[in-house]
Amino acid sequence: GIILWQQPVASKAEATLVVVEASHLRGRAFAAAGHGDHPAARDFRFQATLLEARLVDPRWRETACELLRLPQAA
Repeated sequence: GIILWQQPVASKAEATLVVVEASHLRGRAFAAAGHGDHPAARDFRFQATLLEARLVDPRWRETACELLRLPQAA
């Protein structure tokens, strides 16, 4: 029952890097699946999903960063 929040991207450049890296990981997943290495493919897809979790609409980036700086509720 633990949720670990990812730090949202802070800029368009950072968002672009995340998208490129996630795409690269999905390509590796596709290749691994093609070679029958399904556990590796699953891991690559999971890593891509974790990266993509950092993507936030540009209008919400500042708000998302501020919310993550709030102290945790007791």
